Amino acid sequence: MSIFRFSAVMALISIAFPVFAEDGPIPERRSLALESTDLYGGDIRTILETTLDICENACLENTSCTALTFNQIKGACFLKNTAGARSLFNGAISMEIVNTPSALMARGVLRQEDLGFLPSGYLARATRRAAQIGRQYPVNDSGLSELGLRFEGALAANSYADALAYAAQMLSFEDSGENWLIVATLSAKVAEINTQRAGSMRSLARDAAINAYLRSGANDERAKAMVVLAHMLEAANEGRRSIDALRLAQSLNPQSNTEKALDRAIG
Repeated sequence: MSIFRFSAVMALISIAFPVFAEDGPIPERRSLALESTDLYGGDIRTILETTLDICENACLENTSCTALTFNQIKGACFLKNTAGARSLFNGAISMEIVNTPSALMARGVLRQEDLGFLPSGYLARATRRAAQIGRQYPVNDSGLSELGLRFEGALAANSYADALAYAAQMLSFEDSGENWLIVATLSAKVAEINTQRAGSMRSLARDAAINAYLRSGANDERAKAMVVLAHMLEAANEGRRSIDALRLAQSLNPQSNTEKALDRAIG
């Protein structure tokens, strides 16, 4: 992630208020989705008359499965032990499985202790979002470098919804705290300027902020994630939890703006 890309998104933050891993909140494996794509060969199991959800979960739960192709027309699932050559296939969706580094999963276990002020359902939804973000924003034939260029172009043009989509796609390649923080910040911005999408965007911003906190190794990033989360909690009339998020942010990286926002929230 370039310095320009990260700093440009962080400038959007305004402090003023107007099947998952068993032992932690970060999924052990996730999917990189490819629409209208077939992956050649490598079949280890076929499941007929099924759904994409069942197909994906079957692959994620099988350590020998590293990819899949699902025929949406016939409801046929093909689990694979290798991601073969890609070819165009209308009506099919393929996925390549990405394993999460053990160090990142361990960090998530430690970080979740800091978020005890949130109901357990919030962490569960954030974990679910992380596991499914690849399906929500499929990368198709785009690579990380190409997505990065598209992202910077959209951001420079103030096309925040497009920039958000590109940033979310990049998560399939880089499941980092920095990328999740960018998704959180941009989805909060889209919620602010597009009232019709406010509900879904605030939900995404909340989940992304939690995922950013769980993954980030830098105190300033973790603090920024909590500021975004505080915004979303305040918007949902969860003032008590918003105060807790601001206090955590201030303990990590004291800032005058955060202190003022905290004073206002406490009243």
